[in-house]
This record gives sequence, C-alpha cells and structure tokens, in this order.
Amino acid sequence: GDFSAARDWIRNATRRAREDWRPWLVEARIATEQGDIAAAKRALARAAALNPRSPLFGAVPPSR
Repeated sequence: GDFSAARDWIRNATRRAREDWRPWLVEARIATEQGDIAAAKRALARAAALNPRSPLFGAVPPSR
C-alpha cells in the first residue's frame, strides 16, 4: 500500500536495469495505482519497446 516508496524503489530498479522490461511493467502498475496515467502509459510503452514480441503488449498504443 505504500505506493510512494514502491515507486522510488522501482525507479531505482529501472535505472539499474534499463534494458529489462519487467521493472518498467511494474512501474506502469504502480503509476496506475497512484492515478498517474500519463506515467503509466510511458512506462508501459517502454516495457513494450524492450519486449516487443510479448503477447502482453499486443495492443499497447504508442506513448505521447
């Protein structure tokens, strides 16, 4: 339930593993839970760009 701390943690994870799609997906979920839809879309787009063959991202629109 501490989304602020979770978001700080996951941002550190995305900095350490920039090419790993999984932390970006988690960041999208956390941002969604906080109501930051723009940030969630950006994180989801990054995850999809890093793993374009995944069926998880079949309908991800490009981020704005």
